[in-house]
Amino acid sequence: MALLEGLQLYRQNKNYAVQVLQKFTKQANAEILSQTYNYFSKNTPAMPLTDPEAIQAGLPTDKPSNRRVEDFYDNSILAELAREGFMKTIMTK
Repeated sequence: MALLEGLQLYRQNKNYAVQVLQKFTKQANAEILSQTYNYFSKNTPAMPLTDPEAIQAGLPTDKPSNRRVEDFYDNSILAELAREGFMKTIMTK
């Protein structure tokens, strides 16, 4: 829940998000911070579900395994929050 709220706050409050970026990146250049904010606000999904294809692409191809891609991630908590309407709740704040 905190991750989703943080992502929503990031999108809604650019000034605050840039201050946080500046603090943790130790970057002082306002233009770079603004560009960083713009990039991540556009390219980070509001519901950060793991993409099975991305996991598959990261698995070694030279070592056969009997493990399934689904063994490496769990979207169930995010799916449950979506079903319960949590995203609608934080988007209206």
